[in-house]
Amino acid sequence: MLTALRCKDNKHGVGPSQQLHRNSAIRNYATEANDGADEGGDMSAAQMELAYEQPEGVSDKVWEGYAYIRDRTSDIDTLHNLPKQSSLENLILEVSNAEELRLLVPLVARWRLCKGLQMTEKITQFLIEASGRVGEPEIVVEILMDRWRYKLFPTSYGVSLLFKQLGDKAREAVKLEGEESETAKALVDQMYQVFVAYEEYGVEQDRFAYGALISASIEAGTDLGWERAVAMGEEAVKAYGDKPKLTFEAAHGLRGGFVRRGDTEKANKYTEVIENHGLKRTKRPIVHYDKEGRMKLQDRA
Repeated sequence: MLTALRCKDNKHGVGPSQQLHRNSAIRNYATEANDGADEGGDMSAAQMELAYEQPEGVSDKVWEGYAYIRDRTSDIDTLHNLPKQSSLENLILEVSNAEELRLLVPLVARWRLCKGLQMTEKITQFLIEASGRVGEPEIVVEILMDRWRYKLFPTSYGVSLLFKQLGDKAREAVKLEGEESETAKALVDQMYQVFVAYEEYGVEQDRFAYGALISASIEAGTDLGWERAVAMGEEAVKAYGDKPKLTFEAAHGLRGGFVRRGDTEKANKYTEVIENHGLKRTKRPIVHYDKEGRMKLQDRA
């Protein structure tokens, strides 16, 4: 049975805090990303305002669900006439475009302030999955980067999906803009910002986190992504001795990248890692949630 590593202060059943490793490469990458954060910007005051007129591109069903929650959370201190806990989950599941996902951002901020409502791993995961559906992982990155406002509860499994979304979008940007795509570079930077935020959320930087970050960095298709993947691969192997923090997919990706670059020695290094540590392809688990919205992962047969 896999476990969904979760936030240390999640009031819905959390394990003890983990002491996380912070290497210089990660700190440097996060600093580089933060240096350019003002250009992308956080959500502006205007963007954070709740909407009272149906925006263009938002379906009637999403608007109806949005208005239901908005109107029943107007008084964050009341415990009366609150929306159902499942209403936000159901609303997120209806999201089918970027306009609808953006509409939900200030609603999520209000939800977490209401005394009678819970922010959960399930809601957080649904937001990550919605960002993948609409091709806008940056929206969820911005929410994760403002823990005070939104108080999400990410898991290692959920964030690994977010890394993949960012890597896939970076790859598409390279196809459109070329290998020097600034869009792709910004997306790679966001991966490392999120990785550093694991510590803030109390989520362990486990082998699945390293593996997903490395794989997504390679998938981005940029020199920057490859350089960072190599640095993270070396860190994952050297710092953890007999238990390298690598998945089969990450080690295989690094091996293939070195083969394409004609570096047989380094390619063989990852062949040895795969063989010596018996790394196998990662099977996507079956995801369940308990009644409190905690994620439970079940191995596939």
